[in-house]
Amino acid sequence: MDWFQGSVSEAIGVAKQGGGLIAFQVVDGGELSSATTAAWSASSVCSAAVSMEGFVPMLLQSGSKDSTDFSAFQPITTVPSTFFISSATGAVVKTIVGGADASSLLAALVELGATVQFGMETKMQERTQLEEMQAFIRKRQLEKAEELADPQVQAKQQEELETARANAKERRAEKQAAALSARSEGKLAGDKARSADTSRAAGARQRAEDGRVQKEAADRRKAKADDAATLKKLRAELSKDKAKRKAVKEGRAQLSDDDAPGRSSSSVAGGGGGAAAAAAVSPDSRSARLRIHFPDGTFISQSFDADVPLDVVVAYVATSPEFTNGGYLPEFSLRQRGEVSDLAYGASLKDLGLSPRAQLQVIASKPEPPKQGVCESVTSWLRAIFGGGGGSRGGGGGAAAATVTPSSSSGGSSSSSSSGGGGNLRRRNFGGGSGGGGGGNVHGFRNPDDDKDDDDKEKRAFNGDSTEYFG
Repeated sequence: MDWFQGSVSEAIGVAKQGGGLIAFQVVDGGELSSATTAAWSASSVCSAAVSMEGFVPMLLQSGSKDSTDFSAFQPITTVPSTFFISSATGAVVKTIVGGADASSLLAALVELGATVQFGMETKMQERTQLEEMQAFIRKRQLEKAEELADPQVQAKQQEELETARANAKERRAEKQAAALSARSEGKLAGDKARSADTSRAAGARQRAEDGRVQKEAADRRKAKADDAATLKKLRAELSKDKAKRKAVKEGRAQLSDDDAPGRSSSSVAGGGGGAAAAAAVSPDSRSARLRIHFPDGTFISQSFDADVPLDVVVAYVATSPEFTNGGYLPEFSLRQRGEVSDLAYGASLKDLGLSPRAQLQVIASKPEPPKQGVCESVTSWLRAIFGGGGGSRGGGGGAAAATVTPSSSSGGSSSSSSSGGGGNLRRRNFGGGSGGGGGGNVHGFRNPDDDKDDDDKEKRAFNGDSTEYFG
């Protein structure tokens, strides 16, 4: 076999020129490869290969550069192997894996040769048809050239050309007119659509605005109605509060004698008229009518719900003018009049037994007056001179024990007897009573601020004759 001497790419190029097959035989140094190579040298195989037009056989030694190039195109899995590739498509049309004898190679060549022959015949027919078409075209071109050379033919062709141009111009004009009409109609339609959209949008905006105005009007009407209802409620509450204040005022007028300063709660209970007035003010047992007395003798009356805690009453007392203007300290407590224990915060008025009515006492104190005033200074000086009240004149300097018996007169004068033989001592009330006379050797020293305290009218008295001091 006459093997192709060259590279794989060169063998493919030669096969494409001839339009035949390429046979790549891959062998190595083994016996099977030697037998396959010898089969290719058989006379029958060589004759069949020579009879195939464009057939290119190539022997590839396993591991060589050509074998590596070929394996990049077609993987080699077995050695020896035979690959038949079409030069027209570049595809493997047949593969013989392993060794091949002369008969198998001949059969493959015959089979592939018939296919190649049919393809070549088809190719020849196509080539013939192409040549005939080219000859016909050349003939028509010559005839056309002869016709163009005739003046009459040229005039006719020119006339046909002018007519065709005129017809084309008319068609273009018609098309332009149709396009312009279509654009105008489209523009009109677009304008109508935009106008309709604008109208719809304006209508929607107007409806929204009308809805907003109606909603605002409804809100104003509702607010007006709410304001009217609130005003009516406030007026009713004001009327009710006015009536309650009037009733409280009438109750205070009736209870002024029973609740005078210094009286106990029993006098209110026994007054009759005051209790009736309180019952008339708050007859509902679900409420608590409270009369709250302050240390200075003033009082306030107020009705509370029986279920509220005592803290509400405490807050009411702390913010009342009687408390804030009375000069009391912020810390105070509440107890029922006549009781010695304070009421428990957090409990309801009903649970404390303050419903339907009760009298409470505010337990509060005022700030102490400034120390070491004028009277205190004089008193300290006298105590330093006379030994703190020890008798130096009656009875040999012993301490004077005085027994004071209050007088029944409104003037408030009192008498005392001394066991030291110093004679009778006269103690005078400096409260300014109608039965008390001025003068004598009895003098009183007291702070001018002491007149503000109703519970402590008498402070200190000194008798100049007996040198007795009463603190």
